[in-house]
Amino acid sequence: MYCKKCGSEIDNDSLFCSKCGQKINSENNSINSNNDFFVRGGVLEKYLGNDIDVIIPDDVFEISNEAFKECRQLTSIKLSSNVEVAHIIDCDKLNKIEVNAGIKKLFVHNCPMISDIELPFGIKEFGFARSGIRSITIPASVKNIKARAFEECKSLQTVVLPDSVEAIEWRAFYRCAELKSINLSDNIHTLGKEAFRQCEKLENIHISSKISVLPAGVFQECHSLTEVVIPFGVTRLEGADGDSGWYSSTGAFMECKNLKKVALPDSITFMHGHSFMGCKSLNELVMSNTLYDRYAHRLTTLGDKHNSYITGFKNTPISWKFAECCQHCGNKFEGIFNKKCSRCGKPKDY
Repeated sequence: MYCKKCGSEIDNDSLFCSKCGQKINSENNSINSNNDFFVRGGVLEKYLGNDIDVIIPDDVFEISNEAFKECRQLTSIKLSSNVEVAHIIDCDKLNKIEVNAGIKKLFVHNCPMISDIELPFGIKEFGFARSGIRSITIPASVKNIKARAFEECKSLQTVVLPDSVEAIEWRAFYRCAELKSINLSDNIHTLGKEAFRQCEKLENIHISSKISVLPAGVFQECHSLTEVVIPFGVTRLEGADGDSGWYSSTGAFMECKNLKKVALPDSITFMHGHSFMGCKSLNELVMSNTLYDRYAHRLTTLGDKHNSYITGFKNTPISWKFAECCQHCGNKFEGIFNKKCSRCGKPKDY
């Protein structure tokens, strides 16, 4: 028989697993291939049946990657109360998963008919890459949105993130073409490379002041962005030169074709040459005199894409806007894009 915790083979008369120390219940640790479920050591290794609706048996603690792979007829799965880890992959017709309260990790990949799912409090990791999910609320037990969690979820429109989330990893929302907005809290300190790349309908973003690096491609090809405020605390806008020319290169805001206005903080110490490459509509930069003086020799060089931090297109007019104090009365503006001074009422026309 097998240990239900670690899957190690153990003697039939053992009271404890010699590998992990788990107490043995012989009824739950034998290989079970009855009723279309091949279970070994508490792991469902393969579903052998042809039912369209499946209820996971109570002796299953984990569902393996291969358990339901390419079960083309399957339409619904109900997880038993004992399942803590589940992988469900390549189920073309699956449209319902009934999740138990004790699940810790849930990965549903390449299941295009899954449109809605409720995640319980207590879940730690999940992924829905290339699923049909339209909206989701992340519970407060989650700290990280893992790499590729929502990659190519092309129907995803609404995501509610709790304040507990501290990191959004590599390509977490890559190619979520219908995602218009997302609430990024001030507790987020890390954004991964290409985290929101090709979110073509993303209209606005809030960048936390705890973030120090905007990595390569993080908001690349977000064509609906028109204004971006980069907060004080961000020190680096990173990018990468591709091996095969323009199309394999990356920059934090590269190819944001409708981006018109960007606010840059004094904290910036590095901007990659592709940071704003291909931003055809960019015509206004808001910055302090200090930052302008630091990068003037770079920011005004627009003709050569390798020397310009702004764009690779020639003859692009850039208007420099200084964002520190009102030139009429000296009052400090509260908002970076305010149109009028709150003290004297004069317009910010510089």
